[in-house]
Amino acid sequence: MTIKSFGLALGLAIVCMPLAAAAQSGGSDDIDLASAAQLFKNNCSACHGKKAQGVASYPKLAGQDAAYLAGKLQTYRAGEMVGPNSVLMIQNAKDLSDQDIASLAAYISTTFEE
Repeated sequence: MTIKSFGLALGLAIVCMPLAAAAQSGGSDDIDLASAAQLFKNNCSACHGKKAQGVASYPKLAGQDAAYLAGKLQTYRAGEMVGPNSVLMIQNAKDLSDQDIASLAAYISTTFEE
């Protein structure tokens, strides 16, 4: 296993642990890659690019691990300003559920390569 693969596996494990706990307690929070693909296409790709490559002042998401992406989305959902595009990101993240965030993070980190 390469270091990058290990990092991805570890990142996904960290993001998915709360979902596994919810599933064990009867919750229905499963990662939904199909729904995440649609969310990405309809919302994220306009600024971050169709391949998450980044466009102008919008950062590249390709190559980021799931834990990093989920953390950023949670920060924006909480309304925290962390950079010049925070206002736009807060508006896009404010209605995301925990499942949406976990699914988007997993989708982006496993679909798009650097």
